[in-house]
Order: sequence, then structure tokens, then C-alpha cells
Amino acid sequence: MLILLAFQVLMFCKISLAGRDLISLRPECKDDVKILMDMCEMDREDLANNWAVLDCVGSQTGLRKLSEKCDHYIWTVKLEVTRKEVFLNEAHKVCGEDISVCAGEPSSEPGHLLACLVEKKGETKKSECRKFLSQVENLIFSDFRLISPFLNKCEKDIGRLRCGKSQKSAGLVHSQGGTIQCLAENIEQVSGGCKKEILIIAELQSDDYHLDRALFIACKDDREQFCPQVESGQGEVYKCLMKNKMAVSQNCQDQIRRRQMMAGKDYKVNAGLARGCKEEIKASNCRRAGHGKSDKTTTQSEILLCLEDGVAQGRPVSNLCMSEIRDVRRQLMADYSITPEINLYC
Repeated sequence: MLILLAFQVLMFCKISLAGRDLISLRPECKDDVKILMDMCEMDREDLANNWAVLDCVGSQTGLRKLSEKCDHYIWTVKLEVTRKEVFLNEAHKVCGEDISVCAGEPSSEPGHLLACLVEKKGETKKSECRKFLSQVENLIFSDFRLISPFLNKCEKDIGRLRCGKSQKSAGLVHSQGGTIQCLAENIEQVSGGCKKEILIIAELQSDDYHLDRALFIACKDDREQFCPQVESGQGEVYKCLMKNKMAVSQNCQDQIRRRQMMAGKDYKVNAGLARGCKEEIKASNCRRAGHGKSDKTTTQSEILLCLEDGVAQGRPVSNLCMSEIRDVRRQLMADYSITPEINLYC
């Protein structure tokens, strides 16, 4: 039988997943048993240990894909383990004074202290503590302090849409990259609070396409083929890929369309338009169109109509802003599906 780190943790801590069925026997995962066995060379005895299964899934980078329903179920188990801090008492025993590396976390949200310890395991002095935290790392969301605001807003949507992704994705910035991608692909079905979190993330990604790891991976070869001289930053790679949208690979097209649809929901996701027309948007008070809405975002269509109304009324508009307006219009004419209003009302 393969000896996994999870077995060492279980034997050391004498901790069980109280109230949880064996993952391998759950209806959601019964068709994934062979994949689980192959991924980590597990046998039937290994599958009778939920810790071993969590460790197996947590240590992989998604080369072998679980079914969506099993992946989501394991995600819910991992979230429960993280929030309930089932290893925290043992961490106090093993790490002792090393707990002080996270002195500011004990009174914070449940799950933060253990996640902090895992993040800062390199700062601990006791080798037993570092070893223990390394064993725990694959069993929890070790970046929980970073992702908890997003999860607090989006947990119900993740459950309803079965978007929980427990497997690591190569190159994604944090543990919820796959989850966020799934929600973004179903943005029309996402609640207002969660949608706002997703759009905030998209705004942060808008300047540098490397930060949108799903698009970066899908369009890596296309970028080399169609935009080899374009430097990243300021949204220039996005713009180049969008201009070549009909020529790039299907996977890249799908990711470009996903970003265009998010830009339709929040104009700031389009860094070129937001930056190039910043003064015109301010002068024409274009963002007023978004006031009073629960998500407090202004759609790209609202900004576009406002700017074009300003042009019609003779307000000064820079050449850069006019270029951005034309770019957006070309995108909308080429693919009606990226316009939220058309999808909603037509």
C-alpha cells in the first residue's frame, strides 16, 4: 500500500472527518474511483481514508480530471476542513511557540490561523512544526486568508452552479482560479454580490493578461503567433488578441469571449476604454448610468452610449478615446453574443 503524507497526518493526529461518508463511496464520486486510484497509485485500502484522498487530489495539478460533480464535492469537504480548523489543536501541540508567527490571526475569521501557519511555515523554528504544516497543506485551502472574502460572497452560487474546483490548475494564481473561471462562464446566473467580486477580480486582471491565467494558458500559442511584438501591460495583449479573435484557436476564442462578456457587465474590465476615455467619462458624468443598481457597476453599453451622445452634442473627445469607442463597436458588430443586453432581451 502506498504510504501517503495524509496517512502520516491521520496516524499522528488521530483526527477523523466526523459526519462525512467516505469520498470514494459518495454518489458524486463513485464513477471517479479508477481516476483516483490511478492519479496517486492508490489501492482500495487507501480509498477508505478520506485524508489520503484529499492529499492525493491536493497534490495533483489536474493532469487527470475528476468529474465536475466529484470535484465539486471534494471542494466542499476541503472547505469544511479549512473552516473548522480540524488540525488547529494539533498545530498548537506540535508547533508551540512557533504559533506566534501568526500572532494577529487567532481572533480573526475561522480558518485564517491555520492557513496563516501553512503560509508561513518557513518562518517556524521547529522542524516537527514545519513537517506537520507541510503534511496539512494539501488537505486545506492554504490561501484561505486571500480567498475567504470571495468565498463569503460566492459560496451559495458555487454550490448552486457546482463550480467548486478542488484540483490545482497549472499556473493559476491561487486555489480558486478554476472556481472563478466557472463562475465567470456562468456570469448571467450569478447573484449580485458574487458578480461584484468576480468583476473586481476581472478589473485587476485587465492591465496584464498574465493575471487571467485561464486566458493566458488558452491563448499562449496564439499570442506568439499573432502578437509576438506586443508587450504585456496596459491591456495591449488583450486588445491584440481581440483584434485577431476570429483567427485564434477555439480555446482562445472562448476565453476572449468570456472576458468580453465580463467587460459588457463592467466597463472597467476593458482597460483600454476605461483608460483611453477616462476624462471624457468624467466630463460627461457617464458613470451616473450605473448609480442606484445593487452591484454599483456601469455597463460598457451605458458608457458607450453616453460617450457617443457626447460626440453628437459636440463635446471634445480625444483621438485615443475615439479609437477605443470604434474598437468596442467593431467587437460588438462582429459578435452579438458578447452584448449582455441582447442576450437578456432578445
